[in-house]
Amino acid sequence: MPRKKILLQTNAPWLKTGLGLNGRYLMKHLLNTGKYEVIYYCTNGIFQHDPNLGRMPCKAYGCLPSDQNVLNHLGQNPGYARDVGYGAYFIDEIMKNERPDVWWESDDLWSTNGYLEKPWFQHTNAILHKTADSTPILDVAYQQAKATKNYFTWVEFAADEMKRVDPTISHVKHIYGMCDTEHFSPITPKEKADLRRKFNLDQDCVIFHFTGRNQYRKRIDAILEAFALFKAENPKANAKLHIHTAFGEKGQGWDIPKIAQILGLKQSDILCTYVCKNCGEWHISPYLGEDIDCPYCGAKKSMGTPTVAHGVPDEEMKLMHGVCDAMISAYNSGGLEYANVNALLCGMPLAATDYFCGVDFCKQPFVHAIKWNGYRQEGTNFTKAANDPKSIRDFMVKIYTMSAAEKQRISEEGRAWSAKTFSVETIGAQWEVVFDSIIPKDWSSIVLEYVKKNESYPMPQIEDNESWLRALYNNILMVEPDPKGLSDWMTSLTNGTPREHIYNCFINIAKNDNAKNGKPPAFSSLLDKESGKKRGLIVIKESIGDCVMITQLFESFHEQYPNTDLYLATDPKYFEIFDGNPHVKKCIPYMPHMENELHMIGAGQKDSFFDVYMHPAIGSQRILSYLSNSNPLLLK
Repeated sequence: MPRKKILLQTNAPWLKTGLGLNGRYLMKHLLNTGKYEVIYYCTNGIFQHDPNLGRMPCKAYGCLPSDQNVLNHLGQNPGYARDVGYGAYFIDEIMKNERPDVWWESDDLWSTNGYLEKPWFQHTNAILHKTADSTPILDVAYQQAKATKNYFTWVEFAADEMKRVDPTISHVKHIYGMCDTEHFSPITPKEKADLRRKFNLDQDCVIFHFTGRNQYRKRIDAILEAFALFKAENPKANAKLHIHTAFGEKGQGWDIPKIAQILGLKQSDILCTYVCKNCGEWHISPYLGEDIDCPYCGAKKSMGTPTVAHGVPDEEMKLMHGVCDAMISAYNSGGLEYANVNALLCGMPLAATDYFCGVDFCKQPFVHAIKWNGYRQEGTNFTKAANDPKSIRDFMVKIYTMSAAEKQRISEEGRAWSAKTFSVETIGAQWEVVFDSIIPKDWSSIVLEYVKKNESYPMPQIEDNESWLRALYNNILMVEPDPKGLSDWMTSLTNGTPREHIYNCFINIAKNDNAKNGKPPAFSSLLDKESGKKRGLIVIKESIGDCVMITQLFESFHEQYPNTDLYLATDPKYFEIFDGNPHVKKCIPYMPHMENELHMIGAGQKDSFFDVYMHPAIGSQRILSYLSNSNPLLLK
């Protein structure tokens, strides 16, 4: 019996993101079962020729085209460029070539923008595993859930909330992200004592801890305010606050030293983690700024606080956690905070914001629920949680005064629950049940080619409203009308909506669909590589007058550059000016990156597009030009 083919689409497994970690663990688990053929589509900025793809234990794809010219073209449409980062550019091609039995996609709610209308979507076994982090949950989540019977959220609270709002999607369930229960585990008392000696930390000091990205949604400010309250009320308390994050991200996150100073906290009471970019060694100490000298390898300015690119290795994170005594996870919203799980796996008492993903944790009796007040986020209308510093302060007091026996009990309960709930074995088995229950599709009957919409269809002159609407569906969108859509448009006409308005809506839908589904060709495909001649490019973006005048140079061009094909780059509406001109090999559409001569002639590259380059309408007023030919025609 052939193995079931599973296509996983999510962040690349080597990225230090929750999505990437979950994808890595799921891929390994599925491969270890021997039951599945796994294909991995790596999203979040991975190029199609990334060398890491070849090192993976299964067939893998990147999501970004390596052709810089195509990327430049895509960058002109920021919305679609974002979709490309999520996988939109290659997904049709991968579906056509791989024809998976199951397509599993795990990412943000908006990562599948436009997928529901794809020719293949309704014909495949689509499993969507979606993160949501705030209420009200976006409408797109409900649309996705109605489009597939296999819809999962990352936490139970999100699935319950969706079913509460819309009872018709009772099939929505949750499956947590996977966590590594081996790398994250409690350390021994001796290991803790040795680490504290290494980092010059008092053995009796109680160290409160936060780990996570320095993002505004992570309420590091509330934790600092709570610690200031705790210190003010307990001035003799031997306690410190360790914040494991990138202190240097002040433009993107909190200015932690500044907030600590405003709150009157001592510099020595706020600890950070330093990691060496050169040797990889790390230690915990008060914050002394970024780019300091490494005391281990001696490298100058090589140590800084951890970032996504340079951090404490996964297998040593338990040591970083183990130095501390309790974890505080304060945030205004969140899909699934891996930091919560990892802290519990390491045996740390946890305080978590009792909102969204935190609700799943705060149900457990060993987790301290951080109280909060809701506020509306401008623009989105999301409910966000303003954490109560006094509630966090209460947790600090509780931990500081807690007996060793009570700490041990909480540690064991938290470790047991998180290991059982989030382990690779537990979550992997849940996904196996889902995958094994799915019946493979017969791909031979599925048509995957995108049918281009007709955006130039003239408004039909048909008197009957229903026939008129059917003509729009058939001749613009190239489909048969769906009953509900047809009914809604009929109602609009009955209520007085002008036909011209409805017609324009159909045309705009067609234009948007064509723009999303049409790919620009690779630039090299526009060129003739079989002629055996060199290639020259003249760029003349516009206008009619300039295009006509430039023809006077063509004969001289061939005199100076014999055995060279001449390509003319201009706006396609001017192509007809050069029709039949014996000197022009081919007209190609003007693109902004053609103004970069060094790129066009391949300076510093193995291959080049052109041997001769001219941009007579731009001269040297904006960019250097004519570096590739010592005797430019224009100077003759």
